[in-house]
Amino acid sequence: MEIILVGACGRMGREVARALPPEMHVAASVDVRGPVARIGDYAGEADVILDFSSHRAAEEVLAYAVRRHLPCVMATTGHTDAERAAIREAAEEIPLFYAENLSLGAAFLARVAVMAARTFPGAEIEIVEAHRAGKRDAPSGTARSLSEKLAAVTGGRVRCGRCGDGGREPGEIAVHALRLGSLVGRHTVIMAAGEELFSFSHEAADRAVFANGAVEAVRFLVGKEAGLYGMEDMIG
Repeated sequence: MEIILVGACGRMGREVARALPPEMHVAASVDVRGPVARIGDYAGEADVILDFSSHRAAEEVLAYAVRRHLPCVMATTGHTDAERAAIREAAEEIPLFYAENLSLGAAFLARVAVMAARTFPGAEIEIVEAHRAGKRDAPSGTARSLSEKLAAVTGGRVRCGRCGDGGREPGEIAVHALRLGSLVGRHTVIMAAGEELFSFSHEAADRAVFANGAVEAVRFLVGKEAGLYGMEDMIG
C-alpha cells in the first residue's frame, strides 16, 4: 500500500514512518523541509493520503485528494469552521477519516463519558486537558470533540475556561487547558451528580499511540465508500 505522508518531517510524521508495517510504504514524504514541498507537486502512485501536518494545509490536501479520488486520513487538530466544512464537503466525494485523536483509549474515554452523561442527566461536567508547553491550539481538538459529544447528549453549552465573578451556569460544560513541560496528552472528564463525584481520564505516554492509531485508520479506510468516518466507526 502506497501512502502520501503529509507533514512527514514533523514529530508525528516521523513517528508514523517508524510505525508503518511492511505492507505499507511512504510513496511521497510531503513537507516544506522534505523531498516534496507541497502535495500538489506529487503525481506518482498512491493508495491513500495520511495528513499529520497542520490544519492550515487542510483545504489544499482535501482538494488534491478529491482531484485524484484518493482516500484521506486527516489527523491534524485546530481546524476552523471553514476547514471543517471543507472536510464534510470532501467526504461527499471520497472516503475520509477525520479524528482529532487517533488513540483507541481516547475513543473509549469518549464513549464512557457519553454513557455517564446519559445515566446521570443533569450532572455538572468539566473537562481538563493537558499537553506540552509548545502546543498551540487550546482547547485541544480532543477536548473540543469530547465537549461537543457531551453537549449533544445534555443539551448544555460549552464554555472554555472560567474567570471573573460569574458562577457556574446550569448545564454548562467547561473546558480547561493546561500547557506544561513535555506532556504528550491527558484528558479528564469530571462529573458531579448530587452527592457523587466521579471522573474518567486517559493519558497518552508516547506519540507511538497516535502513530499506531493512524496505521489502523488507514487499514480501516482503504476500500470504503465515500463518506465521513471516525474513531467510533473504527472501534465499532
